Order: sequence, then structure tokens, then C-alpha cells
Amino acid sequence: MGKQATLRRQTKQSQERKQSYANQSRRNSRNTRKSEQNFPLGAVIAVVAVIIAVVGVVIAARFFSSTTTSASGNQANASVNGISCDAQEQSLQHIHAHVTIYINGSQATVPANIGIATDGSCYYWLHT
Repeated sequence: MGKQATLRRQTKQSQERKQSYANQSRRNSRNTRKSEQNFPLGAVIAVVAVIIAVVGVVIAARFFSSTTTSASGNQANASVNGISCDAQEQSLQHIHAHVTIYINGSQATVPANIGIATDGSCYYWLHT
């Protein structure tokens, strides 16, 4: 009887140890799963934050950069329908042509200085 009681006790202790190891293993696997789940979330948040920062810098750079719409840099003499005001008066090829405008069959007078900046700093390719 003494051997059987000892054997039962050892068996019970062995089963308790196995159960303890199993419980510990389950806890460890839960902790591992939790840390695995948290890592990608943190990485995703970091990547999103970097993307937002980059987009913000690009937008700020475009917003605060100084751009001009005319060749002379004068905002008052901005491009009109894609035609810029040129400070060199189209010096590579400059042609003067006579233009007569008729309105309802009557000759119209074209005012002077059409296509010339008010400060004289630049000329559009069609000017008087």
C-alpha cells in the first residue's frame, strides 16, 4: 500500500506539473500573441505619421514657395491665355505688321500701348 500511495502521489504531482506547464504555456502564447498584435499596430501608426508629415511638408513647400506667372516676375503683368509678358520684346524674332480692325464694316481705331505693361517693363507678342 505504501508503494501505491507514493506512486499515486508522484502521478498526481506529475499531472499538476504538466497542468502548470500547460497553463504557463497558454499564458506565454497569449502574451506573445498580444505583443505580436501590438507591434504591427505601432508600426502602422508610425508609417502613417511619417506619410502625413511628408505630405504636410510638400504642401507647405508649394504653398509658401514664391511663383511668378509672368516672365518679368511682375504680378501685374501676368500671362494672358498662356501668353507671357516678355521683358526682351521677343528679341529673337520681332516683326511689325500693320493690322486694321473693322467693326460692322467700319474701321476701328486701336488704342496706343495695347499689350505693353503700364510701367513699360515688358511687352506681349501682340502690342501697339
